[in-house]
Amino acid sequence: MLKRPTRCHGVSLIELLIGIAIGTIVVSGAFYVLADSARYGVVNLRSAELSQNLRATMVVMVNDIRRAGYAAIIDPSEVPSNPFLSGSYDIQTGSADGEDPDTCIVLTYNLDEDSPPQVDNFDASSGEKNEKFGFRLHQNAIETRTGVPDTDDAADCELGSWEDLTEEEIEITELTFSLTHTQVEILEDEINNTGSFSSESDDLCSTGNPCLCIRYVEIALTGQLKSASMQDIKQTVRNSVRVRNDKYLSAFDTTAPCRDP
Repeated sequence: MLKRPTRCHGVSLIELLIGIAIGTIVVSGAFYVLADSARYGVVNLRSAELSQNLRATMVVMVNDIRRAGYAAIIDPSEVPSNPFLSGSYDIQTGSADGEDPDTCIVLTYNLDEDSPPQVDNFDASSGEKNEKFGFRLHQNAIETRTGVPDTDDAADCELGSWEDLTEEEIEITELTFSLTHTQVEILEDEINNTGSFSSESDDLCSTGNPCLCIRYVEIALTGQLKSASMQDIKQTVRNSVRVRNDKYLSAFDTTAPCRDP
């Protein structure tokens, strides 16, 4: 007796649609996870680049600020007459037009180590190097000073030639310089043969007394990426700089700390 062949049953239309829907959900989820991972990878990469750029900028500023007032002086008796620590050549804070106070710092130091020391401005024809430096916040970028004509005031943050120090894709939202000092009174109005002050006191300096001024600069720097999709990525870098070249004053003006009277 012959058996009737078994009939093969296929899937119904509803089952097919359900299978397609499940497959679509699985594939979509996989693509979402892949895209999300890629996005986080880009965010982490750009965040690292931002941090690296801000820290590199901070290193440049710290190295220059630390050298403020340096002069190639061999004879200790010439220390009080150091031109890099007097008048508009002394380290001080200010601001460019339209910027907040203390968003600029200007300073000088003896780059070419000439003797006797004098403050030079960049001159390509004579080979003189720029010795009038500075950093400022200007239109959400950090700029560095590349030169100041001898006729201009070196303390004016608007004067001189400036160029961008930060990358174009970075927006600087904060840059502040806080200049502080510690006063040390010198009991004897002389410098001994070893080049160090003969005796010191912990008392604050008073007008008319010889004084040693030790300066510090606190720097706060915050930046973000200009890209609209990356503006939530911000980095803040801070540093405290001890200005290595202390200022010796034969008299002390209590109304303007660490300034010549």
